[in-house]
Order: sequence, then structure tokens, then C-alpha cells
Amino acid sequence: MIFVLALAEGSLLPAMLGDLPRPNLVLIVASTWAVLRGNEGFLWAGFGGLWLDLTSGAPFGLHLLGLPLGNLVAIVVDQIPNPMPWLRATNWVAVATAVFYAVALGVLAIAQRPFDLAFAVQNVVLPALVINPLLTLPTFALLLRLQRRLRTQESFLALR
Repeated sequence: MIFVLALAEGSLLPAMLGDLPRPNLVLIVASTWAVLRGNEGFLWAGFGGLWLDLTSGAPFGLHLLGLPLGNLVAIVVDQIPNPMPWLRATNWVAVATAVFYAVALGVLAIAQRPFDLAFAVQNVVLPALVINPLLTLPTFALLLRLQRRLRTQESFLALR
């Protein structure tokens, strides 16, 4: 699934949306899965980051570093008790998004790729900080159903 999302994010969304702000599908799904299943979400972030790096024109390692690091920082921030799981997921995705873009801009600067910081923040980072958490709500609902189904299957297998 993460492979398909990476392909969609790297090729389908740019063709469909052009210059419009685009969601970070891999980040949203991997981060939401990390909220629900812990370490599995980090694996999704790592593999998704690798696929995005292989299919994008960005410096290699940008996604592979930014996606897991964003989730790592989100774990630290997540220590604040939050009784609403869906709000926890949206907060997690917002933190992961902010860290991802900080890493991305840092990598671009280190790679000496020209970019306009004000333009990037206004037209990419800020819209992503709105779009990604909003898309986390339906993603959370779908992945929660999947997680419950997996828990049921895992319980069944444990009884055998």
C-alpha cells in the first residue's frame, strides 16, 4: 500500500494538481499508522521515504530522513495526554509535517538547490500544515478499522 501511495504522491498528484498544494500521502498514512500501531508506522515511513526518494527529483535521502524523523519528534510531543485518539493523530501528523518540511528545506539548502524560503513556506509548508491534518481524519477512520480487524486476526492466531 505504501508503494502505491508513494507512486501517487510522486507522479499522479503533481500531474493532477499542478501548482496547487498537495497532501503528503505517505506522511499522513505512515504517521497515522504510527499512532495506531507504533513501530509499524516507522517502517512505513522509512519504506515510503525510500520509494519517494527513488521516484522524485529531490536530493536522495530527503524523504528517507524527513519522514521517520518527523515521526520521531511526534513521539516526543505525543507524551502530552490526549483523550481523543483522532485529535492525537491530527497533532502527530501536524508535527511530522512541520519536521519533514524543516528537514526538506535544510537538505535543499545543504545540496545548494535554489529555493525561495518565503515562497516555500507560504505556498507549500503552511498549506501542508492545514491539508495533512485535515486528511488525517478520514485516514484515521479507515486505518482504525483496519487496525481493529488486524487485532481480531492476531487474537485469533494467538489462540491457535
